[in-house]
Amino acid sequence: MCYLTSRFTIRYPFDSPVQKQTAIEPQMHVEQASRNRGAEPNCWLVAGRVRNLGQRPLQILSGRLPHSQFRSEERELSPIPKLLPNESAQLVFSVACSELPGTIVENAFIILRVLWLEEQWWAFVRLRVTFDELSGPLSITEVITTHKIGFSK
Repeated sequence: MCYLTSRFTIRYPFDSPVQKQTAIEPQMHVEQASRNRGAEPNCWLVAGRVRNLGQRPLQILSGRLPHSQFRSEERELSPIPKLLPNESAQLVFSVACSELPGTIVENAFIILRVLWLEEQWWAFVRLRVTFDELSGPLSITEVITTHKIGFSK
C-alpha cells in the first residue's frame, strides 16, 4: 500500500527555486531528499523536502503522485506540517514504479494540497524522473505552479 508520512526539519540554505512565483500565491521549493527500496516489489520510498519560500506560514494538507510510471495515492497528512518562512518538511511517498535502468519519465508530478493565508491551493510539482542502474528513481524538479482551489484563471 502506498503511503505518505511527514517529518519536520529545518534546512538552510537552499538553491534558487524553480517555481513560477508571485507575491500573491504560495512559494516553495521541492527536491528529492532520498530514496530506498520499499518492502513490496516495485515500490520505492521516495522522500521529498518541501521548503516554504514565502513570508507567511504554509501548511501541507495532502500529497499524491498520479503518473502511471511513478505513482502514489493521495494521502492526508496527520499531523499537518505547518511551515514557517524558510522551514521545511520531509514527505515520504511509497511510490509504485518498475522501470528499467536508463528509463526517463517526463511530466511526473507531485500534487500537494496546501493551506496558505486561510485558503486552499494546489501545488503542481513537475518532475523528470530517471531510473538508475538499480532501477531506482532519481527525480529533478522542473517547475512548480500553484492554483487556488475553486478558482480558474
